[in-house]
Amino acid sequence: MAEARKNGKKTKDTTAPAGGYNVRKAGEFVGEVKAELKRVSWTSKEELTVYTKIVVGATFALGLSLYIVDIVMQKLVIGFGAFFHLVFG
Repeated sequence: MAEARKNGKKTKDTTAPAGGYNVRKAGEFVGEVKAELKRVSWTSKEELTVYTKIVVGATFALGLSLYIVDIVMQKLVIGFGAFFHLVFG
């Protein structure tokens, strides 16, 4: 508990700490969350399936393209290394 000073003497502070747990406020909060969730515009199952396929496909395409660029860059570096080794010994 926090200690307060009264007339130069230490006394125990019996008030609840700021931000303390309040059952009434917690109940109000839960009620507000429920009300807000009812107002949310949820996507349909069909839309969610389509969007999921798009995300998975785009992720696969990006990964494949990065892999191909990596292989090409690796071959170019090896080729330039062989060329410089041939020319400059």
